[in-house]
Amino acid sequence: MLGQYSHLKKNLDTFDGKINFVVYNSAIVLLIMHLLFSIFYITKNIYLMNIINTTGILTYIYYVLNGIKDEKKFAFYTYFHVLLYAILATICFGWDPGFYLWFFALICAYFLPSFGNTSNNIIKRPIYIGIIYVLSYFILGFLCPTGVINPLYKIKKIAIVKLFGINSFITFFTIIAFTYFYTTRQKAKEFELRRKADYDNLTGLKNRNSINYLIESRLANKKNKFSIAIIDIDFFKNVNDTYGHNAGDYVLKEIAKLMSELEGFGIICGRWGGEEFILIGPYDMKTKQFIDILNAFRRTVREHKFTYEKSIIKVTVSIGGAEYNKSRTIKNTIELADKNLYKAKQTGRNKTIYS
Repeated sequence: MLGQYSHLKKNLDTFDGKINFVVYNSAIVLLIMHLLFSIFYITKNIYLMNIINTTGILTYIYYVLNGIKDEKKFAFYTYFHVLLYAILATICFGWDPGFYLWFFALICAYFLPSFGNTSNNIIKRPIYIGIIYVLSYFILGFLCPTGVINPLYKIKKIAIVKLFGINSFITFFTIIAFTYFYTTRQKAKEFELRRKADYDNLTGLKNRNSINYLIESRLANKKNKFSIAIIDIDFFKNVNDTYGHNAGDYVLKEIAKLMSELEGFGIICGRWGGEEFILIGPYDMKTKQFIDILNAFRRTVREHKFTYEKSIIKVTVSIGGAEYNKSRTIKNTIELADKNLYKAKQTGRNKTIYS
C-alpha cells in the first residue's frame, strides 16, 4: 500500500497523475467507509447488509494493495456496487436514514464528463445505466414512504438520525469532489487551449497572433512610445542543410531560451515566423537601454555554444529595430524595423541597426 501511495505521489506534477492519485484515494475512502458501516451492521446483527458490505471491503482492500490498473473496471464495479448497496440499505432500513441520497451522488458522478488516462479521452458511459439510477430512486421513493415496502430491520430513532447525517455528508462530499475535479480539468483544458493559441509550440515564446494582440492593447491604452526589434538568425538555411532540420529546431529553441532572459527587463519576446523573432520593449524604457540590451543579446548568441549531437554549431543573429511614436503608425514601425534588419544582413550580418 505504501509503495503504491508513494509511487502515485511522485507523479502529481501532471493532471493525469493527480487524477490517478485521487482515484486511488477514493478506493481508500470507500474501504474506510465500508469498515465503519461493518461495525454498525455487526453490532445490530444486520447480516444481509453485512454480506454486501464485506464484498466491498474485500474488493477495495485488493485495489488499495495492488493499485488501480484499469480505471474503467474500478469505476464500473463502484457504480454497480453503490447502486446495489443503496437499494438494499433502503429496503432494510426504510426511507428515513437517507441511503437514497447516494443516488444523487451516483447520478452526479456518472453524468459529469470524466477523463481516462489520456487527458483528452472522454469516457463515454451508456445512458441506460444512468436511467437505471434515476428510476431506482423514484421507484424506492414511491414504494418506501407509501408503505408498500416496509423496513426489514427496526432501528432506533437516534440511529436513523445519525445514518441520515452520515449519508448526507457522503453525498455532499462526493458531489463536491466530482464537481471540483471536473471544473479543475476544464480549467486545465482551457489553459492548454489558450497556451496553444497564444504560444509557439516549438519555442514556447508568444506567437505572432499573441504579439499582435499585445501591440493592439498598447495602442488602445495610448502608450505613446516603445521600441520594436526583429531578430533573424544568420545563415539559418545552412544550419538545416548541414546538420538537419532537427538541429535547426534545436537552435531555435536554444535562442528562445536565451531570449526569455530578456523578459526580466520587461521586454516581450515572441516568434515572428520561421527563424525570425520579435522583441517589444516596455513603453518607459529609454532607447539607448533597449539598444544596449539588443547588442548584449547579439553577443550572447554569438558566444553561446550550440551543441547538437556532439557538433558545435556557430550561430549569429542580425537585428533591426525601430521606435514607435506619434509620428509613425505601428505598421510603419514594424516595416522600418524589418528594413533595418535587411540592412544589417546586407552589410555584414551579426549587427544591430536601429532608427
